[in-house]
Amino acid sequence: MRLRLFGELLAKNIAARFGVYTKYQSQQNEILKELKYRDILDQKLADTRKMIDQQLRAAGWESDTAEIRYSKGIRPEKGKNKAIAEWPTQRGPADYVLFNGVESA
Repeated sequence: MRLRLFGELLAKNIAARFGVYTKYQSQQNEILKELKYRDILDQKLADTRKMIDQQLRAAGWESDTAEIRYSKGIRPEKGKNKAIAEWPTQRGPADYVLFNGVESA
């Protein structure tokens, strides 16, 4: 969202500065299209994660991608089934790691 707003501000600045439609403004329009596409993808990812969270909760797991995250200090706990988001691995963060107590499932 911030990138899109920045792109729009930049496009307006270019138009005001040059007072005409320029090749830079044309390039900026292409960038704006790309940023809008990214916004759509980000929203689809957020919707998908909400759906996955619901399915995990229905299956008996504590799951909330926004709150149950490694970066928020959430860790496995004895006796609890948790789906912890963005768990670090050697290949980068995993979307979810399921923990049955302190053991990953």
